Amino acid sequence: MKYLYRVQYNDVDTKMRLRPYVLESWILDTAGQASETDGVGLKYLSSLGLVWVITSLNAELHYMPTIDETIEIESWVEENAHRLTLRNFRITMGKEQIGLVKSTWAIIDLKTRASTDVFWQRPFLTQPLGETIRLNRTRHSCLANEDDYAQGSWEHQIEFSETDFNRHCNSCKYMEFMFNAFHYEAPLKGFSIRYAHELFLGERIRVDWCHSNSARKTDYKVLFLPEDIDSTPVNCCTGSFTY
Repeated sequence: MKYLYRVQYNDVDTKMRLRPYVLESWILDTAGQASETDGVGLKYLSSLGLVWVITSLNAELHYMPTIDETIEIESWVEENAHRLTLRNFRITMGKEQIGLVKSTWAIIDLKTRASTDVFWQRPFLTQPLGETIRLNRTRHSCLANEDDYAQGSWEHQIEFSETDFNRHCNSCKYMEFMFNAFHYEAPLKGFSIRYAHELFLGERIRVDWCHSNSARKTDYKVLFLPEDIDSTPVNCCTGSFTY
């Protein structure tokens, strides 16, 4: 299934390029529409007290579109296995492929917040499966010499506008937090995000970042900060962005 998106003025950054977290929201929107078409979308899952949750996103990008350009995002499921769905995406502009994306998703119970395995049941058993794609997964560590990198941190409290119907912080907001902490101006060539822990309204976070100029890469870690200052911060999400 393929879906069209046109870049609007509020979708771009100061360099007139599509904001990466807007692209992520389009990718997730495509996943939602495709799963509804397959009969396994939120309407079906919510009737069972379940919901989709993304656990990782890995992208390889060759071009970031600008204002008034239109892209097409195609999505398909590669495999349902081990309590996870592997869902792929192809991004094209005209006849040119400008990106590939690989994602993993789990289904959680809205009451217990625990993952559940329903992939052995219909309609998942009859869900069409598609092409396997291979993407190099970026290592989440700064590959930099002591004189070659910058690092820092940024603190934030989760606000009402950052939560969604799943009652937690929206997945796309994590990438937005990362870019608020530090944003390199060069065009983004790829990213890898791994989600590990939910965040909720009012909770405090710290985003640690490290950027390597020679590797043209920035690594991030989003940490939940417990109210007890002596408690150890909890890793919620890690990200790595290449330029």
